[in-house]
Amino acid sequence: MEEIPPEWLLELKLRPGAFPADWHWSNNDIASLLQGRLLTNSDRTRAWEREIRETPEEYEPLVTPAEAMQKIHRWWEENQQEELAKYNTRLYPEGWFDWEALRNDSDDQSSRLALLKLLYLGSCQTIGRTQEEQHRAAIEHFEDKGWWDTFVNPDAAQQWLDVMDEYLNESFDGDRYRIWLQILPLYRFSRHLDTYRELLDMSEAFLEDIGDLLRPASSSRLSGTGIGVVPELRATLGTGVNFIFRELVRNNVFTDASIHRYCFSAPERVRRLLLAMEFDEMDVKQSTASDSLLLWTFFREHLGEENATFNHCFDIPLRILTSDGKRTLRIEIFGQDPLDYV
Repeated sequence: MEEIPPEWLLELKLRPGAFPADWHWSNNDIASLLQGRLLTNSDRTRAWEREIRETPEEYEPLVTPAEAMQKIHRWWEENQQEELAKYNTRLYPEGWFDWEALRNDSDDQSSRLALLKLLYLGSCQTIGRTQEEQHRAAIEHFEDKGWWDTFVNPDAAQQWLDVMDEYLNESFDGDRYRIWLQILPLYRFSRHLDTYRELLDMSEAFLEDIGDLLRPASSSRLSGTGIGVVPELRATLGTGVNFIFRELVRNNVFTDASIHRYCFSAPERVRRLLLAMEFDEMDVKQSTASDSLLLWTFFREHLGEENATFNHCFDIPLRILTSDGKRTLRIEIFGQDPLDYV
């Protein structure tokens, strides 16, 4: 038979101030009464079951890191073409980017514009909690406004000011404003575009320390190479440099395998998944460009050097695997969803 709480207790539940002050009950005492005594047995059972469901236990892996990595690699081998097509559509307007202009290694307008857009997308990687679709939307917005012709010309001072005035007259949505902040590095990229192109080209075969690229002015290795003095890239690119290398490799602009170790980056959800696979060498709360070496080492350990790049897609499979729509796949691979626990 269902228990029915006394009506005076229900009245207290509706009017917590009804507790006399001279009782000297703490908030915990009151909460204990209202949350326990006012509930029927079935209510308490449902509450306990809900609390158990919503409070995950400590993560206990059901597969080894090697087994998990092998499963992820097999899934990617079977689904790469389909998943990449969807990923490219999220990343680039209509899923297309002018890689041919970068492969030609020319100094014409199309090559400069393609490099500037790639640097811009790299800088977008420093914006926390954003998605590929938002970065693509910013590129499309600039295209619709006709602003890229201004961005690629750093000497058009008045046109830059006109662009800023026009944008600032528009609404200040949270996301759009955060994307707007990335226009500021655009001027720096545009101003030193030739030097940054030279730095990237040198990096393909000669990069020993990624810090040389991010801080070229203080690099002893670049001293005497003729590379001009340019602003540091550490703040404006950060892990975006890994994104840039990844895209240059997977689209056959860069072909030297020595750059592969710098083509990985791991957003927060990927870092959590890796932690569940007993990879604890990175800070889960933040990442750096040099983390790519750690990721490269981990993947080589469990997949071998030939498979460690995921067919030159690098971190893309893990980014897709940790997306909201892939929970079922994570359970299929791990026997549970590690992101529920870690």
